[in-house]
Amino acid sequence: MEDAEPERGGVFERYDWVESMLLEMAQEVMNTAPWGLMKKVCTGAFLSVLDIVTDVVVIVGYMGKEETRGYWYSLLMMLVGSIVLQLLVSFTQHRKKPWAMARDMLVVITGLNAPFGAAAVCRGQKMEEHHAFDAKTELVATKMCEMLSESLPGCLLQCGGLWGVLAADEEGV
Repeated sequence: MEDAEPERGGVFERYDWVESMLLEMAQEVMNTAPWGLMKKVCTGAFLSVLDIVTDVVVIVGYMGKEETRGYWYSLLMMLVGSIVLQLLVSFTQHRKKPWAMARDMLVVITGLNAPFGAAAVCRGQKMEEHHAFDAKTELVATKMCEMLSESLPGCLLQCGGLWGVLAADEEGV
């Protein structure tokens, strides 16, 4: 049988462990190289901002309609809950320096916390004297706030809505 890629010299066919070793090495390089971290963090920041924009668009679309009032309140409370939890992280991080706390809280309220956090991690921002934790930990904490107060409840809400639609279809409504 001829090798499809002769430049490899049949290494992957003769030594099955080589491919897994190379994949592990590539994964380690992606995890430790600054550009690998930058790619992951920037992608996450972009998706986070996109999520906030879509949440606001959906909330505005549900506003004022009687049949979607429950979804409107639910989505609004999830977004507000996420912001409040992120403000709590900001307060914890900067409580010893009020001006830094005010700036960081303004960033959270505008929905730009993810890009600012990503930039701090990509720059390798060092922990300052007044900080409670480093930039990576702060980014992870704010992501956890988003997941716990927005993503997971939003998924449950959407599943409930889908369940209601499917049940209404079965009843022929």
